[in-house]
Amino acid sequence: MRVLHLGKYYPPSLGGVETVTFQLAEGMTERGVRSDVLCSNPGGPTVQEDWNGYTVIRAATPRVVCSTPVSPAFVRLLRESSPAYDILHLHCPNPMAALALRLVNPRAKVVLHWHSDVIRQKYFNKAYRLLLGNWLADRADAVIGATGAHVEASEYANAFAGKAHVIPFCLDPEPFSPERIDQATLARLREEHLGKKAVFALGRLISYKGFDVLIDAAAELPDDWVVLIGGAGPMEAQL
Repeated sequence: MRVLHLGKYYPPSLGGVETVTFQLAEGMTERGVRSDVLCSNPGGPTVQEDWNGYTVIRAATPRVVCSTPVSPAFVRLLRESSPAYDILHLHCPNPMAALALRLVNPRAKVVLHWHSDVIRQKYFNKAYRLLLGNWLADRADAVIGATGAHVEASEYANAFAGKAHVIPFCLDPEPFSPERIDQATLARLREEHLGKKAVFALGRLISYKGFDVLIDAAAELPDDWVVLIGGAGPMEAQL
């Protein structure tokens, strides 16, 4: 079996969706399911890279509009490569990949990995749903969500009925091993917040992650609690 993951970006680009795509491509290929990746390369040319037994193709992407890569090369590459794959695994939201799927209309099975609805760009989402979203939800052969809420609370929940599957995120435990803990930083944090209980949140500092909500909620906590946030992103200074 051969799988092609359709993502916005891929490591070394940082992000939760990129991490999930990476773990799947690596893990599935190790287990005998060749899992290649087609993604965007903002500001750069089309490049092909050999990774650990699989291929990553980064499509030339001249522009990014409303957080969406705009890449004619992505469409061409999908048209050329899709006949070689049994499954096209689309990581959503990804309007460019959805448009490419509709234009190419490949024969392969389509699996949607539903990380999130389009949240921030409300007017863009109305046009997207009318032109692509409803078609994509109907076209999908299966939909994956990390929790029931991912698919049941989606605006496409009705279209997902009967083909939605909950598969929790799977991560490589090695980066979280006790041996890799920065003991000096841990000791400093404990000293700075001595005797307090801590809420720790880690992620990309961007609007739809909800760190602003966490900060507002922190004002309601008792004095013996502290909120610690780790990560980087465009909202760092604002937060």
